[in-house]
Amino acid sequence: MGVKIGYHLTKTAKERNIKQADVARQLNYAKTTVNGYFNGEPAPHDFIESVSVLLDDSEFNQSVAHQLFRTVPAMEAVQYHENPVVLDVIQKQQSDERKQHHHEAIMIMTKKPEYITEKEFEKLEMYADEFLDELLVETKLVIEILRICGKSIMTAVNERQVHWIEQGYIRK
Repeated sequence: MGVKIGYHLTKTAKERNIKQADVARQLNYAKTTVNGYFNGEPAPHDFIESVSVLLDDSEFNQSVAHQLFRTVPAMEAVQYHENPVVLDVIQKQQSDERKQHHHEAIMIMTKKPEYITEKEFEKLEMYADEFLDELLVETKLVIEILRICGKSIMTAVNERQVHWIEQGYIRK
């Protein structure tokens, strides 16, 4: 079973000035097959993995991961510029909105679940939603900062894993 990645594949290839024929040749796929994926035919997971490594593009990979696993989508701002300064301003606004609900959410989370009211569950969900808003913007901000540095988020994550293991944030 495949996933339709044509929009994101076309957008990323255009941004990177990579032609369909280049993708086909480098990944050892028939040109017609790759053309189909560019034009919306479902792509198998092995192709998606290979093209993700080839393109090494943070937004492409985030968009594909969202389609495959329903993770946080790539931010594609309609109303705002997507440069680090603007994204930092938006992130601060999102953080401030979440912090307005922080104390109340913490107090609710001190309760045993059976004592939390439906209204309190709604408040906790709203608090979590504010985190998701922040996560969406912060991820885009990190991607844009790394783009300036000439890195993808995948490269940066691979480099940072040693630190996270040392800090006990993730397992080796």
